[in-house]
Amino acid sequence: MVSRHTTLLVCFGVLVVVLVAGISRIELKENWLELLDESYEFRRSTDFLRENFTGVETYEYSLGAGRAGGNRATMREALWMKAKHRRKR
Repeated sequence: MVSRHTTLLVCFGVLVVVLVAGISRIELKENWLELLDESYEFRRSTDFLRENFTGVETYEYSLGAGRAGGNRATMREALWMKAKHRRKR
């Protein structure tokens, strides 16, 4: 009975190692819009946007503020400047 548990544990350990090694090799380079046939209006519209404007893909970046609580302080400063500008009108 113990040998079955040991065998099962070893098999799952090997499986985990293989899956972790495989998952690190996945590359997400595929453009999902190109999977649609050109007969779809959505595909034609997105092709037009990509060729004539900036496209439909989004990219997000996270930038450090350079100081602790900097993002919140920057937001507060921006709101303060906006309120100050409104008061001048």
